[in-house]
Amino acid sequence: MTFPTDLMQFGPDADRQLLFEGVVSDRSWPRPGTFGLTTMYALGDCHREKLADPAVYARWLDVLLSPRGIDMTPHGEARIEEFGVGSLHGISFDQRITTSLVAGYEDRATGTLYVYVCSCKPYDPRRVDEVSREYFGTDGSRSTLDTFCLRAP
Repeated sequence: MTFPTDLMQFGPDADRQLLFEGVVSDRSWPRPGTFGLTTMYALGDCHREKLADPAVYARWLDVLLSPRGIDMTPHGEARIEEFGVGSLHGISFDQRITTSLVAGYEDRATGTLYVYVCSCKPYDPRRVDEVSREYFGTDGSRSTLDTFCLRAP
């Protein structure tokens, strides 16, 4: 079974303010027939020492889920685990939220953070970028942000 989606893709040079205007604003959310929003996010050129520190992920998740971030209610404790061998060694994380999930992993070799957010509660995907840059980014960091509005079949 496939679910129809409205896909918005935003490259590193996109004017996110213009692209998001009217999509997740208070005036237009939820879009007719939609039941959720999913964001896939990648932040490159991160501080590798921050990517390697589980304590940074814990602080980042606290802020990301707070009203300053995407304003979600965590359910249970976050799992932040370092495992693997060689090029597959790294940190993966997940945090259940009342309406779904925040999850991701890092690729220390390339200095990239990958984040997935899925929720039935509205949120502003730009906050994922802003909070992630604050905790992991550098002046040269570039990001991609793909957001889907899921529609009922």
